[in-house]
Amino acid sequence: MKKFLYIFVYVVFLTGISYVINGKSLIGIDDANIYMTYMRNFANGHGFVYNIGGERVEGFTSLLWTLIGALFYKLTIHVEILLLVTNIILTSFCLYNISRTLDEKNDAWFSNKSILFLLLIGVTPGFIDWTVFSLMETGLWCFLITTTAIKIIEYNLKTNKISHYALLSLLIIALVTCRPEAMLWVPVFISMNILKEYHLSTLLRIVGKGSIILFSVFIISLIFLITWRLNYFGYPFPNTYYAKVSSGIIDNLKFGKKYLVALFVQKPFLLFIIFSFLYYLYSNIKRRKNELLYGKPSILFALMCFSLAIPLYTGGDHFELHRFIMPSLPLILLLFILILERKYYETIRDVLVVVTLLFFSNTYNLRDVAINGSYPIRQEWSIAVRGRNTSAELNNFFSQTTLPSQGVLTAGGSAYGYKGETIDLLGLNNTKMAHASKYKDPHLFKNHASFDKNTFFDLAPDILWYEGASFFENYRDAKIEKYPVNTSSLSAIVFQNIHTDNRFKANYAFCVISNNQSTKVLRIFANNKFIARLDSIIYKVEKIDYK
Repeated sequence: MKKFLYIFVYVVFLTGISYVINGKSLIGIDDANIYMTYMRNFANGHGFVYNIGGERVEGFTSLLWTLIGALFYKLTIHVEILLLVTNIILTSFCLYNISRTLDEKNDAWFSNKSILFLLLIGVTPGFIDWTVFSLMETGLWCFLITTTAIKIIEYNLKTNKISHYALLSLLIIALVTCRPEAMLWVPVFISMNILKEYHLSTLLRIVGKGSIILFSVFIISLIFLITWRLNYFGYPFPNTYYAKVSSGIIDNLKFGKKYLVALFVQKPFLLFIIFSFLYYLYSNIKRRKNELLYGKPSILFALMCFSLAIPLYTGGDHFELHRFIMPSLPLILLLFILILERKYYETIRDVLVVVTLLFFSNTYNLRDVAINGSYPIRQEWSIAVRGRNTSAELNNFFSQTTLPSQGVLTAGGSAYGYKGETIDLLGLNNTKMAHASKYKDPHLFKNHASFDKNTFFDLAPDILWYEGASFFENYRDAKIEKYPVNTSSLSAIVFQNIHTDNRFKANYAFCVISNNQSTKVLRIFANNKFIARLDSIIYKVEKIDYK
């Protein structure tokens, strides 16, 4: 296992770089903190709930990742390190499997092809950030997709059929419980396995047996999962699906097209890979037609095209550096190296030239780091840190009274660190908000369009984190005669400038709350009923006009 250990050390090194450029936080991004909230609650016997004692809600995308994290919480409350190590191991195995394929399963040392692959992984912005350092399920999803693809690609007449189909069956179950996109990926994998089996045996009887096994495992797994969801949550899909769904297929296509355009602009080498494969196909189609049809490059190109097509169906994502494409990146780079002529990696110098060219093709990300001194997704970690810190301050500030329910825009670190009720106003962790409107306004911010004003007044959080809300070190800094609310801020846009609504003005006040036992003061939008409940001996409330 020397080769795996070398790759493991390499992934740890790349993770260290990600740690530095993303603000030196080890608690993951804000969405990972949503996962950890469910992991902790489930491990402590509260079930899959966002708030202890609250409704059952599937505010996480990956059931498998949540269960893994819940198991870790049985071992330690500092689960972040275990999640990080798990992602490092899974990503290392993923890269190790690709390396063995390139080296024809030779574990003695790394060929130039393997070195080229590993270096390309290292210089592609976003891969390690999303698969490892985010603490999301992306690393697990990458491992499952890559492992399944490699097993199908490597399948041949010498392969033990029983072990092959047994392993594929286990991978299908894991895929179905990992992410909803498995409903798209698994049929593609099964179809490719059928073509590979037919190419090897040409006996429909053998092909049929294998196909029935895999499709049966897939359908049964899906039925069990959906039935469990209906019985436990009341809905067939995760709540995240209902909170993020757009106004229709056409709008998803528009969002997906923008997503892919940005992908090709930031990572133009992907276009080069597509054109290189088409040229490779054209150059060899007459001499090796059968090999081209069932060979590794063709299977990998089909998987690459399928991976790029999924955002057109789902509408893409709002995160930078294309989180949805990163899990299939190892397969895409494997395709690139397989069709690359030998002269481009014959020596280490050739390898370094190719890596340098592809590295500098990522101009968008290099510009951000070199010129602006920032990294495109660095704020995702700072949001989680800010959410945890603010919630810790809330716990202390309102320790002399019943903790207020907080309405939030960013629902990860806020809920994880807060001992009271957190209301996710974007609906990811709140079924009432998620289902308030079947179709979301395509003109609003991607994945942030579920807010509904009528539902907000039904939920009526005690305090609302909105433009201008914050803790201050002293009363003088917090107090202002008339506060100018920034209507172009993210919270104002997402919450549809609710501060201008007459119902909101009648029920909420923008105010400064001080606590005679705390050195800090809180400026925030607060529900008038909550203000009336506060002990006037401990808490002083002064309302502020705003415009």
